Amino acid sequence: MSVLPENKIIINAKTAKELGLKNDDLVKIVSPTNPEGIWDLNNGEIIPVQGKIHIKQGIRPGIVSVSWHYGHSAYGGNDVIVDGELIKGEKLRLGGLCPNSVMENVSLENLIGGSTSYYDSKVNLVKL
Repeated sequence: MSVLPENKIIINAKTAKELGLKNDDLVKIVSPTNPEGIWDLNNGEIIPVQGKIHIKQGIRPGIVSVSWHYGHSAYGGNDVIVDGELIKGEKLRLGGLCPNSVMENVSLENLIGGSTSYYDSKVNLVKL
């Protein structure tokens, strides 16, 4: 977290130019299965799937890349009660975004490895 406190949405410079985006522009990720681009935790909390753009030539044009390891709703980020005692969360742990909810209901399969292929999820970016 001290080296990279949040993940970003990585896109190619050509894609950024086509979408009119610059580094650190805030965008929302949407998909056919999640056109609102939200993560509904089903506990009254709704988290927008949004983050900052990072332009990098090392990614193919038209591709969106997001590290899955950030923006989770727990992992010590929220307050919890354990055995009647309040354990305060560390809000820094909630930084970044988790792209899972825009890839829900993906049934594409990686035929070589046999697992679900999130690499083929179709998403769009909406500038905020």
